[in-house]
Amino acid sequence: MTLTLKSKNLFIFINACCISLIMSCFVQVKAQSVRQKQKAKVAKKVYQTIARVARDSRKQPAFNFIYNKSTPYYNAYYNPQNNTINIGEGVYDITTEFGVDSLNALASVIGHELAHFYKDHGWGWSFGLANKDLDIAKKIYKMDLTESRRKEMETEADYFGGLFGYMAGYNTLGISGKFLKVLYKKVGLDKETEGYPTLAERQGIARNTLKTLRKLAPVFDAANYLTMVQAYDMASACYDYIGKTFPSREVYNNSGVALALQAIKLFSKKELKYFYPFGLDTDTRLDGYTTRAGGETKEEKRKRLLEEAQEQFKSATRMDKSYAAGYVNLALVNILLDERELAIGYAAKAAKLAKKEGNTLLEANAWMARGIAQAKEGEPDEAEAAFKKAQKANPTIAKINLEALKQANRFGYGFKIVKASEKPGPKESIAEADLSMLEVLIEEAKKTRIRQQGEKHPAIMLKTAEDDSEGYQVMEIISFGKLKDNAAFLATLPNYAGATARGIKIGDSLKKVVTKYGQAGKQVAGGQNTYLVYEGAKIIFLINAQQKVTGWMLYTN
Repeated sequence: MTLTLKSKNLFIFINACCISLIMSCFVQVKAQSVRQKQKAKVAKKVYQTIARVARDSRKQPAFNFIYNKSTPYYNAYYNPQNNTINIGEGVYDITTEFGVDSLNALASVIGHELAHFYKDHGWGWSFGLANKDLDIAKKIYKMDLTESRRKEMETEADYFGGLFGYMAGYNTLGISGKFLKVLYKKVGLDKETEGYPTLAERQGIARNTLKTLRKLAPVFDAANYLTMVQAYDMASACYDYIGKTFPSREVYNNSGVALALQAIKLFSKKELKYFYPFGLDTDTRLDGYTTRAGGETKEEKRKRLLEEAQEQFKSATRMDKSYAAGYVNLALVNILLDERELAIGYAAKAAKLAKKEGNTLLEANAWMARGIAQAKEGEPDEAEAAFKKAQKANPTIAKINLEALKQANRFGYGFKIVKASEKPGPKESIAEADLSMLEVLIEEAKKTRIRQQGEKHPAIMLKTAEDDSEGYQVMEIISFGKLKDNAAFLATLPNYAGATARGIKIGDSLKKVVTKYGQAGKQVAGGQNTYLVYEGAKIIFLINAQQKVTGWMLYTN
């Protein structure tokens, strides 16, 4: 929000009549205390975090923290003339009143000002000042300062600013309504102000945006689940749908995983003997791909898919330069594109970032990627050392790759070349519910319709329902058009206290799962869990870095 000082009942929106006030306030005074320096440091870090996920090809605005002088500086604004985001210490002090939500409140302010930049607000004003001798510039200048245009820009900044902050991991949408109420009271602003949405409208924008994002959460889950069971067309349609509203690092990452896994199916066992732990990031704070018409050879298609996956992973890491999962996947896709030295560099960076954030499973997958690259570079000793470093947090996949390294005729489980040793057992259910009862389970389901997106993407109907008392959620995904398909999932919620048909509970060990179910025929890597897919029993177990079960799901497809 362009938060401004009230003067003679006129709210300043970076216009010609207030330029002298803005420039006088723009001069920063020297911080007088360690505390003030810390405030500036915190505010700049929040700015950088949001700017990473909202960035485009343009040079980002410089960030200025304006210290209080004799009175609190209750102002925050984007100045298009010198491309700066400016946050006053007085505004910062108001956000601290929100305790654990103080950073979220601060992010709502900074996100709003960044939205002014990314949506080109103030361009007309800046263009008018720079071209005073042109009649067209004068007209554009005046249009940019009309009440209706200012209100439109403020509304847009509220919406996209809240979204940018949310994408960066801040609960901007949950706190902005409360923050605005306190701000208006503290600064003495009218609830209805010329050139701005009303306070009630601004609070409503935050509520409705959050509601929209919450509707996307089950679509994100569905896309991830569909990727696990190789239903890539439906997964792609879901990722595309999410990406139009919430183009987050997780969406780019997982879309790339779907592409890479589809490409992997086009390799022969001799071409690809190792298990590539492409990792889904299923822990979202909540661009799929298109396929071309025929005419491609198998080699051309897989190269195209890998290059498209590479671009998705690059997009994810551009949004967040500390995103370890994206760098692991970048390393893996570069191995498949025969860019092994580059892959080793990405793997090293991923391992360092994952270690810093304490994510042992991601760190293990980074070492796995490095080991595969070194094995293909003809460095078996270095590869073995890398695989062994991955053993503690991801022993199952590390074992597969160590065996592939030692035995010329041994191939990764991803291709089902090594025969799975699943054990037969009784039919599975969760809280006495199973997918043969699907019609009953989804009687009161919430529905999300995804229209056809492009010639090769199917239309999707997603139905979701949840039973908190029983501890499960159910999901049905149906595609229409030329690419008819369907899948369904019945998953445990975190509070589920029951057991599988063979006695596995949340918290049990991986060793116990293997004892009861045998060796899974397929495994999918993730940032927080490894997914063991038992295609005979139609059950998927989630295993964390501590080798414990965090949940499971039953599926049909």
